[in-house]
Amino acid sequence: MTTVFVTSQADHRPFIALAVKRELQSVYHIQIANDNTLAERIVVIFSGGESEEFLHSVETLLQQERPLTIMLARDAALPPVLAGYDAVIRLTYDRWDIATSDLVRLHMTPTNGVMQSTTSAEPFLETMSVEDYFERGMARHHIRDYQAAVEDFSAVIEQRPDFAAAYLHRGRAYQGLQKLDRSTKDLERAVQQSPDNESAHYYLGVTCHVAERDEQAMQSLDRAIRVNPDYFKPYLLRAFLYHRLNDYEKSLADYKRSLTRNPYYAHTYLHRADTYFRMGDHEAALKDLDTFLEHSGDVKLYHERRGVLLNNREDWAELLQEYNVALAKMPDDADTLSRRAIAYRTMGNYAASLEDSTRSIALHPAKAAYYGIRADTYLALGRYGDALNDINRAIELDPDHCPFYQQRGYIYDQLDRFEEAIADFEAFLARDCPERSRIQAELGRVRRQYRFKKMSRLERLMDLFMFFNRG
Repeated sequence: MTTVFVTSQADHRPFIALAVKRELQSVYHIQIANDNTLAERIVVIFSGGESEEFLHSVETLLQQERPLTIMLARDAALPPVLAGYDAVIRLTYDRWDIATSDLVRLHMTPTNGVMQSTTSAEPFLETMSVEDYFERGMARHHIRDYQAAVEDFSAVIEQRPDFAAAYLHRGRAYQGLQKLDRSTKDLERAVQQSPDNESAHYYLGVTCHVAERDEQAMQSLDRAIRVNPDYFKPYLLRAFLYHRLNDYEKSLADYKRSLTRNPYYAHTYLHRADTYFRMGDHEAALKDLDTFLEHSGDVKLYHERRGVLLNNREDWAELLQEYNVALAKMPDDADTLSRRAIAYRTMGNYAASLEDSTRSIALHPAKAAYYGIRADTYLALGRYGDALNDINRAIELDPDHCPFYQQRGYIYDQLDRFEEAIADFEAFLARDCPERSRIQAELGRVRRQYRFKKMSRLERLMDLFMFFNRG
C-alpha cells in the first residue's frame, strides 16, 4: 500500500490526477491535499511498492527544480530517483519521527549504487538557521504540537521580522491553541507583508470564522479568491458560511466551484451532503456521502453521517440496518454502539438499547455521554435508581455538560425529590444552555409541586378552592 500526500501549486495537477487515478483503481490508498500553505514546497510520503509509472511522475516533479521535502515511513526504501535530496524526514505510522527538541535530517548519498542514510543531528541544534526553525515549526504544527510550533516560528520572526510565512504559520498555530486574538494579529501581519498570498487571506478567514466574525471571514475569503481564483479552499469555507446563513443556493454554487478546482477533496462532498439534506434532497445527500467514502476511506464518519440523515428522516428500520452494517465492519466502535442504543430505545427495544449502551461503557468507561444514553433508557423503563446512578457518573465525568442537569432534574422529579430537581434545573439555566424557555417552564411546574407538597391539608384545600373560584 502506498500513501501519498502532495502539497503543491496548481501546476502539479497532472501528478495529482495520476495519484487519484490509482486511488480509483484501488491500487493505492492516496490522500490528496492540494494546499498552497507551503507554496514553495512539495511533500510526498512513500511507503514502498511504487510502480515505474508512479516514480516517473515523481521524477517529472524533480525536473521542475522546486524545493522538495520527502517524508518516508520508517521501513520504506528511498527510491533511487530521489538521490541527492537532503530534506528527508522518516515517519512512523501517523506520527513524525521528530523529538521535541530536535529535527533529524537524513542526508541521502549513493554508495555503490545503493542509497545509504546518515544522521547528522549533533551539530544541527547548535547551528540552526532561520530556515531550520521554520522547518521544525512546520513539523511540530503537523503533529499538533502548537505551542512548540509557536516557539519555533517566534524564533524565526525574532531574526527575520519580515518573514511573512512565519507570521502566517504562527497565526495558524495560535488558532490551534484557540488564541484567536493572537492568531488574527499574526495573520493580519502576514496579509500586510504578503498581500498576494492567498493562504494568508484564507487562514485569516478561518480564524474569523472560528471567532464567529462571519462578515470579516467572508471579506477575507473574497480577497483570497481574488488573489487566486483557482484556490479551492476559500470556496469551500464560504460555502459552509452560506450554509450557516441558510442561503443554500449560494452554498451549493460555492461547493460546485470548489469541486471544479479540486474534485478529489473528500470533505467537500461531506459538507455539501449537509446542504442537500437541509434542502430536502436526501438522495443527493446520500450520493455525496458515498463519494466522500470513495475518496476518504473514512468508514466511521461515513456511517455516522448517514445515521444522522436517516435519523432525521425517522427511517428507523433503515437506520438500524445502517448501524448493523457499520458494526459488522467496526464491532468495537463505541460511538456506533451508543447511536444504535438510541435507535433501539426510540423503537421501544429497551433490552437491546441497554445491551449496546452497556457495551459502549465497557469499551470507554470514562466517556460521560454513554452514561447519559443509558440513563435515558433506564428512565424510560421507570428504573429511576439506575438512571440516577448513571447520570451522577456522567456529571462526575463532565460537570459542564448542560443536558445532564436537565436529565437528572427529570429523574429527581419522578422520585418526588423536588428540591433536588429545582437545584438541577437552576444549574441548567445558570449555564446558559439551549432550550431555556422549556426548562424555565419545567422549573415553574416543579416549584409549584414542591410548594403544594409542603402545604398542610387545610392549605391545599384552600389553594384548590381559590384556584376553582379564580376570576
